Amino acid sequence: MEWSHFGLNRRPFGFTADLAAYVSTPASEAALAALRRAFDRREGIALLDGPAGVGKTFTALTWLEHLPVEVA
Repeated sequence: MEWSHFGLNRRPFGFTADLAAYVSTPASEAALAALRRAFDRREGIALLDGPAGVGKTFTALTWLEHLPVEVA
């Protein structure tokens, strides 16, 4: 398919989350802050809950990308 016809330079959807397509929203920033807080407080477990397609995987992967090297 010719993606440039639609103003795209690559396939828009794949089988896995593409962090290059992450869009920061107030809700995703709040979720990231909650994950960071849980980690900093050593709470052990955190839950990202929401319907399909709201960005739970993107948020979790974004958080993982910003962990210190010695943790990841």
